[in-house]
Amino acid sequence: GVEAAAPSSEEPLVSQMPSDTSFSQGSLSAALRAAGAAMAAVDSVVARQARNAFCCVRPPGHHAGRDGLIEGASSCGFCIFNSVAVAALHALVMHRSVRRVAIVDIDVHHGNGTQDILSRIPAEEWPIDEATGRAKDVFFASVHLHDTDSSLDVGDYHFYPGSGGGDKPWDDLLFNSLNVPLLPLWAGSRPTATKLAELGLAGGASGAESAKGAHSTSPGTAADGAGGDKSHGGGGRGGHHGGGRPRKHAMDGQPLPNPCGRLGYRQAFTQRVLPALRAAAPDLILLSAGFDAGKRDVGNSRLFSDDRYCQGLDLEAHDFSWLTEQLLSVANMVCDGRLVSVLEGGYGHYETEAGELAISPASLADNCAAHVRALVGRSLTSSSLQKMNSR
Repeated sequence: GVEAAAPSSEEPLVSQMPSDTSFSQGSLSAALRAAGAAMAAVDSVVARQARNAFCCVRPPGHHAGRDGLIEGASSCGFCIFNSVAVAALHALVMHRSVRRVAIVDIDVHHGNGTQDILSRIPAEEWPIDEATGRAKDVFFASVHLHDTDSSLDVGDYHFYPGSGGGDKPWDDLLFNSLNVPLLPLWAGSRPTATKLAELGLAGGASGAESAKGAHSTSPGTAADGAGGDKSHGGGGRGGHHGGGRPRKHAMDGQPLPNPCGRLGYRQAFTQRVLPALRAAAPDLILLSAGFDAGKRDVGNSRLFSDDRYCQGLDLEAHDFSWLTEQLLSVANMVCDGRLVSVLEGGYGHYETEAGELAISPASLADNCAAHVRALVGRSLTSSSLQKMNSR
């Protein structure tokens, strides 16, 4: 299969297909080790050799679907193998005591690959629990940014990957999934119809007309319909738009939708994810631990056509510590604390060094450290927060 198709060390890695997911000579080995690390962590935690585990691996995996690149998508989001999905199915097949696995995805991008894999497993192929004769299963929850407003872009836009908009709740329910879309912070500065006309951007007049009959969206929730589960376009600006209702632009004097931000994120997590996770009562919790929802992380940024650079979320190290503590609390309640965390996204922030613009991984490191400290029962203190903020 994959190994047989892999080039030898003498063969150049050349492809005519444009992609954001490139291979180097070490990519296959790294991806295999990432999936293997997640499986090994599951074995250790289920065997109670460890209470929980964190797999600090790359490449990420949650955008890789059953066949790799999801049909209709133009990007695989730097993912090769879906390590968390592999680990979940490994747990169900190899461990009799694991009848249900829960996957919670906190990456700022929707875990479209994970949902694709789980929703495309035929009913007759799920492992059977010998004690009950029933099929084992996986509960999946993803909390992520979702935005399809292209008021300041030439062409259509969606925040990558454009899926998980929550506009198909019955389909999600059918496949034991929960999608919690959040409105980005930049939604609070959407342009008015007058501003669009001043910039000479298409959509000003039509946007104002569509806004006249539009009802406002609820706080922290993406607009209904736009960019549903099939709009798996490219990342960043200029992505494919999947249809649905007309996009809504702000009229002059009309209140803008409420963006999410870190407090809205906590509210959504507390009110929607945690109760559903408790109700699922899994025997093992897997966490797709993306840290690109962090403040200043390039993974949740957007550059508008008028050259404004905006952030979509602003989670800080103590927010990731809090998220971890909440998940551990549920794990302690339903599955004797068994939780395996696998690194997904998270890249760092822009910083100028010696006159050159570069990406500093310091913020990613701080967020990862806060997560790991919480896993081992050492939550962030005020002094450790001060050290982080002083950098």
